[in-house]
Amino acid sequence: MDTGVIWEQLATNTAHQLDFIEIIYPPGASSTNDERMLRHNGYEYGYLLEGELEVTFGFDTFTLHAGQSLGLNSTVPHLFRNRGTVPARGIWFVHHDHD
Repeated sequence: MDTGVIWEQLATNTAHQLDFIEIIYPPGASSTNDERMLRHNGYEYGYLLEGELEVTFGFDTFTLHAGQSLGLNSTVPHLFRNRGTVPARGIWFVHHDHD
C-alpha cells in the first residue's frame, strides 16, 4: 500500500469470501495515504500481536494494543493508523459480503 502497509495472505485455501491475512503497519503508516476513511461490504476481525494501532470507526477513535482484538462491520467508515514508534503487526480475518 502507498504508506508502507503490508497485507499478506496467509492461506489460499479459505472460502471464496474469506481472507486470512497478516497486517503490518510501520510507524506513521495509515490505511490510506490521504487519511480518507474506508468502507466496504463485510466484516473484519483482528488480533494485534505487536505494537499499537489507532482505529477510527465511525465517529469513535480508540487504540488497539498488542494482545487485544476487534470485530467491526466494514460498511461503517473506518481507518487504521500506527502513531507509535514500532511496527503494528496483527492477524486479520476478513469476510467479504457479496450481496
